[in-house]
Amino acid sequence: MNENMNAKEAFSNALASLRKGDKSNAAYWCRLALELDPNNIEAWLVLGGLSN
Repeated sequence: MNENMNAKEAFSNALASLRKGDKSNAAYWCRLALELDPNNIEAWLVLGGLSN
């Protein structure tokens, strides 16, 4: 993990992965965003949607 990565950047990577159809990578980035900021509601919502 990049030490300078922040939750916003991680979530942005999640959305980019999602746009490419890469759900596995999107889930990875969402989990990283949540590790950096457990209160990131958007990351929780996207991760929840990916679990279906």
